[in-house]
Amino acid sequence: GAPSNLRYHTLWVLHAWGKRQKLPEHVVLEMVEALKDPARDPRSMASTSLKGLARRNSAEDVATVAMAISKLLRVQEQNTRELAWDILSDLGEVERVPLLVLEEDLKDTHISIRKAALQSLGGFDSGRAHVQAIAGCLNDADARIRKLALQKLGMGGQRAVPFWEQIVERLRDDEDNDVRMAASGAVVALGGAAAPCTNDIAGWLEQDGPDLHKAALAGLANLGENAMPFMPVIAKKLKDKDVSIREAAQQSLASLKETSAPVASMLVGLLRDGLESEPYYRAAVLQTLVALCEIPARCIIAVAEHLNDDDNIVRMAALKILGGQEEVSVPLLRGIAKNLRNKERRVREAALRSLASMGHLAAPVASLVAERLSDKDAEVRCIAIETLGGLG
Repeated sequence: GAPSNLRYHTLWVLHAWGKRQKLPEHVVLEMVEALKDPARDPRSMASTSLKGLARRNSAEDVATVAMAISKLLRVQEQNTRELAWDILSDLGEVERVPLLVLEEDLKDTHISIRKAALQSLGGFDSGRAHVQAIAGCLNDADARIRKLALQKLGMGGQRAVPFWEQIVERLRDDEDNDVRMAASGAVVALGGAAAPCTNDIAGWLEQDGPDLHKAALAGLANLGENAMPFMPVIAKKLKDKDVSIREAAQQSLASLKETSAPVASMLVGLLRDGLESEPYYRAAVLQTLVALCEIPARCIIAVAEHLNDDDNIVRMAALKILGGQEEVSVPLLRGIAKNLRNKERRVREAALRSLASMGHLAAPVASLVAERLSDKDAEVRCIAIETLGGLG
């Protein structure tokens, strides 16, 4: 019958006391009862105190308190049940909740209860029953619950793979964009656990839908050597008119760094076949080569052919690649230096940076670099000074 502020301050004192020494069990259980307080502040203070138990008490003590808290999941008060789920999650004691109780709360009429119960689940250490309960929320009427369920499944590792079809269904058909994005994130988060589904993921690239394509490319990027057989299919997306899909394809191919030689050879083949293609395609291929870092020497000449490309973005990508190859690019110094006189400032900068990365090997074209000391652009002049300093 005490006023709510007195109840709050009593709990505050107990909280401070509990930081210094272990509280008697009967006091802790009274704090659990305080979660049913009709006033918000006492409930909140009781919750804060109980969450600190795991750091100050033995596992046995925490288990006792968790059992008491789990009983609160059967009370009528919505706020109390939400707090109970939150504390159990914080204490890492959700496993003590009977599965039947969990399943009932995941279907509760109040979205806040469904969300609190679902939020308490997830992680790579989740049991199969919990992962299955999470997957059951993918058909929830509320998009926020479906989204959260997908995020949790992404944390489920190998245990989430049996629910692959449900994840894909959300990605392909869900009416809510946030849910589709969460499904895409789940595919990526599963990483190597999704290896058994590699063929399915690659197959999405042949279907309609940009979201499906981006999810496939991001998923393949996490599969390492498992994605190697699908390099040509991924490379096709470098031609896509959607820049976000081209970028996803670049990242997917660049993720194969450990096997960069065959990827680079394939990309160079695309360069030779695509000289008459759209500039954005040539640029995408070259930018992917930049990301691969290690490029076989036999591929350098094909890259150098784009030093005179009609598109400046393509030229800049070629300059960046050649500058990173050091001695391999020495015979191509004149072609690189020619771009120092390009009308586009960014190309002149790219040419200077390319030569700068070659150090003393670029000394034969020092006179052409020196011309940029009188460039009309201040940034170009600064880069020219730095470049000359590194030529020796």
